[in-house]
Amino acid sequence: MPKGFDLMEIVRFDHSNIDQLTKMIVELWPECKLDQEYTNCVKAMESERECYFLARAHGQYIAFIYLNLRFDYVEGASSSPVGYIEGIYVKPAFRKQGVAKMLIERAEKWCREKGTSFLGSDTETDNLDSVAFHQKVGFKVTNRLVTFIKKLT
Repeated sequence: MPKGFDLMEIVRFDHSNIDQLTKMIVELWPECKLDQEYTNCVKAMESERECYFLARAHGQYIAFIYLNLRFDYVEGASSSPVGYIEGIYVKPAFRKQGVAKMLIERAEKWCREKGTSFLGSDTETDNLDSVAFHQKVGFKVTNRLVTFIKKLT
């Protein structure tokens, strides 16, 4: 358990913490709309393929991880489905204290419960903190990718 977080727990999201979760989602992805994320979270509650876990310490929610089962191709995986981290967020005041690592450990457990052999993730190539974190908790880089699009007229 992270130092100073002896009262921290990882909980699955539900109706009691959905408001706190959606606020953190918008903190991570500011382009998202709170009401749309609330709707997405309600749908995820009913899904066997999606899950959010939240970290709570001293009565406040400080982090979340969003997981999805992917059945399409995931770079580096040799079987399907693959548990996939769609997002992970720790509030700035609580970073670099082991909170994200605990969320990853809980994600691994969820993936095993779902029968997956792999946990995948991605990040922007210039997000060096995220790359370093992923490597620190055991992920291996499988590819670096530049994507393109061309508008057709």
